[in-house]
Amino acid sequence: MWGATRGTRNPATAEVVVHLAYVAGRTYRQAAVELGIPEGTAKTRLRTALRTLAETLADPPDPALERGA
Repeated sequence: MWGATRGTRNPATAEVVVHLAYVAGRTYRQAAVELGIPEGTAKTRLRTALRTLAETLADPPDPALERGA
């Protein structure tokens, strides 16, 4: 899923921001400092990752993939 994150140059960083914010309980500022990026960039990457996740979850599964075709 993270490889498909659109709107960021480094999808792994989007995953890390999500982890820091939601798993590790960091604030935007703390996550940004830890990653060495501006706070606004951390917010944008988090918002983009969450939007991509929502779109992915909203898409109905492809029946052909379900059958293993």
